[in-house]
Amino acid sequence: MLRKQIRMDNWQFKYVGLDKPDDESYNVLKYINGKYVITGNGQIAVSKDPASKWKLISVQKHGKFMEWRDIIYGNGMYTMCGTKYIAYSTELSRGWHVTKICSDDSFECYSIQYINGKYIICGDDYLYYTKSLGRRWKRIRIDKHFNYCNYGIQWYSLIYVDGYYVLCGSNSTISYSKSIKRGWQIKKISNESLTCSHSTIQYENNTYIISNSEWIVYSKDFMGDWNVVKFDENEFYGYRHLRFINGKYMMPGYERIAYSDDLNDWVYVRIQHGDAPNHWQSIQLINGQYVMCDGEYFAYCNIPHINDSVL
Repeated sequence: MLRKQIRMDNWQFKYVGLDKPDDESYNVLKYINGKYVITGNGQIAVSKDPASKWKLISVQKHGKFMEWRDIIYGNGMYTMCGTKYIAYSTELSRGWHVTKICSDDSFECYSIQYINGKYIICGDDYLYYTKSLGRRWKRIRIDKHFNYCNYGIQWYSLIYVDGYYVLCGSNSTISYSKSIKRGWQIKKISNESLTCSHSTIQYENNTYIISNSEWIVYSKDFMGDWNVVKFDENEFYGYRHLRFINGKYMMPGYERIAYSDDLNDWVYVRIQHGDAPNHWQSIQLINGQYVMCDGEYFAYCNIPHINDSVL
C-alpha cells in the first residue's frame, strides 16, 4: 500500500516535555483561541509561540493518573476528557475542575465534542452528554439491541454532518441518528475482522473516513457501502489522526507521515528527531505551517520540500 519512500527534509523541532505516546495512549494537538495545546498524561502543554517556548500545566486530582485524550472549547469553557475523568476550566493555565463522568470504574472515555449546545463524550457502550458541565451527565446506551459482540462496543469518535450524528466504534460498526437522545441505528461497515482500537471518524473532502493504525474505510454516503484499504503488515507504523490538507490526505505515525491523493495509493516520508522513536500525532495546517507532535517534541514545517533521495 505504501510504495515509495521520500523525505521532507526541512522540518524543525521544539522540545515540549510531555510523555511520548504508546500503542494505548496518544497526544492530541489543538489550536484554540490563539494558543497551541497538547494533551498528555496528567498535564497539558500550552504555547502562543510553539517554536520558542512551551508551558506545562498539571491537571490532576489527588495525584491520580489521568491520561487526557481530547480537549475542546465550547460555551466559554475548555473541556478535556481522560480515561475516566473530565476536566474543565475557563482558562488553560489555572482553575481546572476534575470530576468523574460516572460511578462505573470500568468505563473509559475516548473523545469529547461540543455540538448543538451539548457536551458529548464517546466511551464504552455509552454516550454521555450534558448542557452544563456542573450538572449530572445523562447517558445513552447505543448498542443495547445489537448482538454482533457479547462484550459491547467501544464508541471512539463522533461527528455531526448534514443533520446526523455519526459514531464510529469497535467491531467494524458505525451508528447514526438525527437526535442525540434517541433513534440510533447501527450499521456493520465491513464483514472483515478489522482491529478498531482508537479509530477516528472525520468528514473530509466530502467523504466520511474512519482511520486506524492498520486500515482506512471511507464512503461518500455513510448509509451506503464502505471501501476498505488495509496497510500491509510490513508497512504498519501506527498511523493516527487523518486529515485532508492542501489536496492530500495525511496521517502521521511512527517516524513517518503517510499521504495520498485518493485514499488508495499511499506514499510515506520519514521524519525522525533525536535518538528515541517519534510517534507523531495530530498533523494539521495552522498559520501557514504543517504542525504535529509526539508529546516530547513539537514539529513544524513552513513549506514542505520533497527530496527525491530514497531512504
